[in-house]
Amino acid sequence: MHTMECGAFYLIKKHGGSLPVLYIVGHSSSVANPPPVQNAPLNLQTMFTVRAPFSMNFYCPDRTVLKLNTGMVVSGANSLPPVVDCYSPGSRIRDHFIYPANFLQAGGLHATVEASCRMLEQAVDYNDSATQGDALMVKHEKVRLSDILTALSVRGLVYNTVNCMFCRS
Repeated sequence: MHTMECGAFYLIKKHGGSLPVLYIVGHSSSVANPPPVQNAPLNLQTMFTVRAPFSMNFYCPDRTVLKLNTGMVVSGANSLPPVVDCYSPGSRIRDHFIYPANFLQAGGLHATVEASCRMLEQAVDYNDSATQGDALMVKHEKVRLSDILTALSVRGLVYNTVNCMFCRS
């Protein structure tokens, strides 16, 4: 396993090359449209089209909070919950700002971003199942989901499935 810094995010890759599965872990809020103005066009910056070859899985309905221990899922200790929404290539999807994860530590305190990244590295290192994959976590500032996917594509990192492990509020 090794961790690469890719601009605004960390990409934690398993040994043996890239698996076709990626987990995007963090907190999120939607990229909201401004209040509507009569006859104004839709702000297309809030939507994007899923590009081939991957599909995107979400584990909570749009505009809701995800209640899940993502580290336990990424490690393979807990199975993925049922997919609530799946978007295939060509689908239009609402964009989200992804914020760094702040995992809970023993005693209920939130870990720093760096400590959370180390915890996610441990989860990726722990998963040795072929069904588990790489993980991605934003470093310090919010980043649009669409920009993360573009950055991965520019770097030639291809995944068949992107598991979105964040809220959609």
